[in-house]
Amino acid sequence: MSKNITPEMVHPSHDVREEGEFVSDPVCQHCRISATEGESDRLLKPCQPNFYAERQTKIAAISAAMVSIVDERIRQIEAEGWTPEHDDSQDREQMAHAAACYAYGELIVDEANGAIWPWHEDLWKPSWPIDRRRELVKAGALIVAEIERLDRTQTKAQRP
Repeated sequence: MSKNITPEMVHPSHDVREEGEFVSDPVCQHCRISATEGESDRLLKPCQPNFYAERQTKIAAISAAMVSIVDERIRQIEAEGWTPEHDDSQDREQMAHAAACYAYGELIVDEANGAIWPWHEDLWKPSWPIDRRRELVKAGALIVAEIERLDRTQTKAQRP
């Protein structure tokens, strides 16, 4: 670990451990990397106070495609009732399989195993007439749901 880091290089919300080494604050909005359990006693990287402002500028410029995916994810939760608790029960990558079907544009059929669509066929809801952008937005939102599920699973596994 580098010992040549000065207090001026570290955001004021950071603390100093007994050893005199600076530590990234796990809740500092200016840090690129947040501390995780087991890493809280080592320097992750010097704070970058401009990072948050730069990130806000990038967020403000998010493309319409990303906004559509976020809107669809919210719709899935609010209108369809696909809550995080429900999604957590989909532990065989069903949401990723469904996303693949929407991304491909039709139900994918595996010669050996049949359809990859993971749920009852009544839940297959392609847009009509077919709107490729809409289908890809659904796929993107399902991918987000699967990533969120994996993140929750990992967080639960790390708890004592």
